Amino acid sequence: MNRECIGKKYRFTIKQKYIGHGGNGEVYELDNISDINDGGHPLDEKKYVVKILKVQFNYKRNKKYNRFSSEISAVHAMQEKFSGVMKILDYHIGDGEYKHRKQDLSWYLMYKAISFLEYCKDNKLTVEQKIKYMITIGDVLHNIHIQGRAHRDIKIDNILFLDGNIYLSDFGLIWSLKGRGHNTGADRIGPYYTAPPEFLENAGGEDQCLSYRKKLDYRRSDVYLFAKLVWACLKEDTMGFRGRYDRRITDEYLRAKEFHVLSFEPIHDLLEMATEPDISQRLIKIEKCVDLLRKELAILKNPDTPEAIKCRNIEVDKEIDIKYIPDTKIYRDFSKLFEIIQTKVKTPNTTIECYSDEHVFMTIYVCSVERRKITDHDGLIFKKQRGNICSEYLCFPEQMEIDKKTNSTKETNSLIKEHNIQSQPANGVNFQIVKDKETYNTIYKIHIKKVTSQNIPEEFSPISKSDKIDLSLTNKKVYLDIEGYLLITSPLQ
Repeated sequence: MNRECIGKKYRFTIKQKYIGHGGNGEVYELDNISDINDGGHPLDEKKYVVKILKVQFNYKRNKKYNRFSSEISAVHAMQEKFSGVMKILDYHIGDGEYKHRKQDLSWYLMYKAISFLEYCKDNKLTVEQKIKYMITIGDVLHNIHIQGRAHRDIKIDNILFLDGNIYLSDFGLIWSLKGRGHNTGADRIGPYYTAPPEFLENAGGEDQCLSYRKKLDYRRSDVYLFAKLVWACLKEDTMGFRGRYDRRITDEYLRAKEFHVLSFEPIHDLLEMATEPDISQRLIKIEKCVDLLRKELAILKNPDTPEAIKCRNIEVDKEIDIKYIPDTKIYRDFSKLFEIIQTKVKTPNTTIECYSDEHVFMTIYVCSVERRKITDHDGLIFKKQRGNICSEYLCFPEQMEIDKKTNSTKETNSLIKEHNIQSQPANGVNFQIVKDKETYNTIYKIHIKKVTSQNIPEEFSPISKSDKIDLSLTNKKVYLDIEGYLLITSPLQ
């Protein structure tokens, strides 16, 4: 190529100094640029590049042309209001009627910068320096977002470095709340490997993809991509990782020790929240991401503060939970306990086994659970509908254990058959998922509080320790005596 271009400010000739290309065009380095308004004198010794729109005779031609024009308009609007956006120095947009003609090139002119990743490696930047630069990019995105815009193509390759400053570049996928974007159809957009789920081809379903994307707020997508950028910057990695950040995956996890820092806990929080796959649940905003980076920076500068030590302790606890999976988890807060049980009983074939001294004496197949306040006690009522009989089982939980150990199916079934009330009072309830005679390896065990007769409604009557009851068929209301922990009721028919 040897083409002369004349813009509003500058004149130059494009020669064969090809640098690279993107989704919208090709980039060439220039070495003979002059100022039209200064008698054609050559410019200073800075290096310049030109990006040329490349279009073909197909259905995407107008789309690319519109994207290129929107990119120039958006960058010009933003570079006048805040820094951190790679400036467009001059441009020319060919007449839309003749944009495919060779003599009517569409292009824009910029300073030549170097890759930020290249700068990181060449200068061996510290973690603290990298975090500071990421905060700068986060601030740039914040300014973009408050204007109702989104970048949608944030990746390490689009972060440039020039004259001691970091810049965000390549706004070819720019989106705005008002004008929306030019890529809202079924085509895949954004970085291929690190893109959020909503960017994937046919996201939202093949038939609904267009309407699905038109409803999206892509600023949340920027947050996802920014998190991937922070990770790539720290790791000096061009590939990144797919999906949500997971501390359990060795190659993804940022280990503080490997980076010679006290803790990365604020960074872990950022990565976990920002890479939430469901865009409707990705609630963290870019300013919160920046706040977490500043919190990390404070740890790097002052690792002896109580807040820094707290973060490290949280980080270590989570590392231990992952490496050494606990046999038992204990919940004592009633609201949390109730929510866990409520979620659990929605699982098909959930079984509650009532036991005493690890001996199962009755089995309940539960269909629902509800809260019941009796005097000062928070109670749970488990319900099971069988035909026209609705059985209710009342207990007052003190704590719940989630245990990874369980009896075998054979042992459990043999104990279920007895249905005997043991001589010792009941002291808990086991939850197990039973499906196709296969017992899964998680037990949800409730420890029941002691109650007094004054706390029990009169309609409850005691059950004799020698009674044998088929709880799915009984038509009387019963409860275990006041020394016991478990209360059981069934409505009169």
